[in-house]
Amino acid sequence: MKNRITQVVFLLFFGWMMVYGITSSSGKSGKTGAPGENTCVQCHAGVINSNGGSVTISGISNNSYQPGQVYTLSVTVTDAASSLFGFSAVALQASGANAGTLVAGTDNHTESLNVGGFLRNYVTHNTDGGATAGSHTFVFSWTAPATDIGNVTIYVTANAADGNGGTTGDHIYSTSLTLSPQQIGGGEVVINEVDCDQAGPDAQEFVELYGTPNMSLNGYSIVF
Repeated sequence: MKNRITQVVFLLFFGWMMVYGITSSSGKSGKTGAPGENTCVQCHAGVINSNGGSVTISGISNNSYQPGQVYTLSVTVTDAASSLFGFSAVALQASGANAGTLVAGTDNHTESLNVGGFLRNYVTHNTDGGATAGSHTFVFSWTAPATDIGNVTIYVTANAADGNGGTTGDHIYSTSLTLSPQQIGGGEVVINEVDCDQAGPDAQEFVELYGTPNMSLNGYSIVF
């Protein structure tokens, strides 16, 4: 009888795992709010983005990415009433497939999960990785796709928890950032000034360019 009860408990636990995604001793994948996913509200009580806090993504300027470029990203979760923070993030292309590569920082780790037929790469918090009062910033890196694959959206959901070990009293925040591929050219650039004959070390010489603000110079070269 005891063995039968044990088997039933195991099956119930396994079924819960299949429904709610991969659970580690820390964060959980598949809860970023991306297409085909829920958010942490699925398990934690409350209404999303409604408790006076926030989650933000920073580290990429002009909302655009350069193919193959490595970016250091920061996810900052703020909630004055919380003392323990967690998050999960994923970068996707328009089709729902993974976009680029996420590499974990010191207080987070990566996980993989199949969603809608796509194997997605996530970065999520370590156990007690966000144990700071009022806010916490998680830092990790993202390598953009090697080629232009169109727009990429980074989805993030964060948990500002009260640290009681349960699912009540926590505040959930979610956001996303859509990045467009940088275009080579798309404007005008000229050599505005050249100083190539300074006395002393060569470090004094320079070339000054003038052109369209924020224009990518990827693919250009100066030949003397």
